[in-house]
Amino acid sequence: MLIVILSVGIGMLVYNNLDRDENGGEPMPAGNRAVIEVDGEYWGQYPLTVAHGEVRIESDRGFNTLEFDGEGVRVKEAGCPDQICVYFGRATVPGQIIVCMPHRVMVRVVEPEEADDMLDGVTF
Repeated sequence: MLIVILSVGIGMLVYNNLDRDENGGEPMPAGNRAVIEVDGEYWGQYPLTVAHGEVRIESDRGFNTLEFDGEGVRVKEAGCPDQICVYFGRATVPGQIIVCMPHRVMVRVVEPEEADDMLDGVTF
């Protein structure tokens, strides 16, 4: 009986800690995610089903301001001269990518499983 209780307790602990955001906050909601890379390095990910508002990415190359409206993500503002990333519009569907070449920022919309696999690959 003790083994069963311990197994259930450990299982609940592991389950509750799966799929947390980078800050150790609440579990990520279901749905597609935006995976952000800066200079080829993993920067973070956000679920598209939540209106996070604005997220600013700054690097030594410049800045990009992303806007999450609960349905997708777009580059609202960028400090690059060509503004191609801003003109792309909102990304909502897995496979869509927004790229800011001058700042080396890439935002990919992926399904949750792909985001989890990508995070595991970086973590391990």
